[in-house]
Amino acid sequence: WRCDGHVGRSYHKPVKGFVMTLKGSSSTKMQLPKTRSRGLALAQRYLVVQLCLVREKSFMMELGVCDAEGTRRRLVFSTSFSQMASTPLHGQIPLCFMEALCGRWCNVVFDLSELTLGLFRAKEFKSLEHIL
Repeated sequence: WRCDGHVGRSYHKPVKGFVMTLKGSSSTKMQLPKTRSRGLALAQRYLVVQLCLVREKSFMMELGVCDAEGTRRRLVFSTSFSQMASTPLHGQIPLCFMEALCGRWCNVVFDLSELTLGLFRAKEFKSLEHIL
C-alpha cells in the first residue's frame, strides 16, 4: 500500500485485530498498488471491503477496472454522492446506505462484473487494476 496523510495501524478490540485508520483531510488516502504503472490484474469478480465509517466524515473509494477489450475505467463510490452517474470511462456510485451503518463494522461486497456491465455497457469485466 502507498499511504498519504495521517494513515495508521491500530489495534481495535471489537475486531480483535489490527485495522488501518485514516484521519485528517480528504488528502489522506491509501493506494494499491503503490504505483499505478503496474496494475493489480485481479480477475476475481467480487471485492469485499470491511469498513467502519465515521458519521461526520465523508468517505470515497475508487476502483480501477479493465474490461475484456482492455479499456480502463474508474468506479468512484462516495457517501457524498446523491445519485448514480456515468460517462464512458467514469462511474459515480452513491454509498448513502452506509450512513445507517456508521460506527459499526460491515462487509461491503462489490460485484465488479455487474457494475462494469451496468454502468458502462462494457462487454465483460476482466480485472481490478487499482484501489484508491
